[in-house]
Amino acid sequence: MIERIHKHLNLGPQVFYDPHSPIRKWRSNLPHWEQDGKIYFVTIRCADSIPEEIYQRHIQEFKAINANEERKNISDYEVIRLERLAKIIDKYNDQCYGECLFTNPQIRDILQKSLQASDGIKYELYDYVIMPNHLHFLILPTLGISLKEIISIIKRQSAFHINQYLGRRGRLWQRDYFDRMPRDITDLYSIQEYIYHNPNSLPENSYHLCICE
Repeated sequence: MIERIHKHLNLGPQVFYDPHSPIRKWRSNLPHWEQDGKIYFVTIRCADSIPEEIYQRHIQEFKAINANEERKNISDYEVIRLERLAKIIDKYNDQCYGECLFTNPQIRDILQKSLQASDGIKYELYDYVIMPNHLHFLILPTLGISLKEIISIIKRQSAFHINQYLGRRGRLWQRDYFDRMPRDITDLYSIQEYIYHNPNSLPENSYHLCICE
């Protein structure tokens, strides 16, 4: 399903990653960089969206790069490598590995409501696509609210309501998530294109794509 909403991405250069401004850095399996007032491309994945042995193999590569964070300086090459590793994992996601809960329209609707719950309050939500086993979206946090806090809320709320709907308990999402700040308007447009074309190979009733116009 494709939904078009009247929310324009009229964003100035101040919303893109600024290498000269302070960066808050933290890490789990992946390094995360945050700057105030910036837009992010975020991917969160279901816990079973990739075979465990494949996931662990790539996590070791992530951790090897993370070790360089001890120097307080990840190189541009390492940032590119992290993005490439994330894309490799995305290829497995796009093969619809795992239970693929979001092929169910009722469960997609629960996730969409959790995603939209704080839109216009804690953040501005732009283009997104709910795939069978993962979610991509563009988001601009409200000043003073961290991306980490926002992702935690979305995961927690959606997991609670989806498990309640299914009558079960357990982990829905992978513990980590992938995020990056677009470098400029060209980078942002390429991300929008990626989101738009991500479900191309899927049946129309197995995903939800929302595009800002």
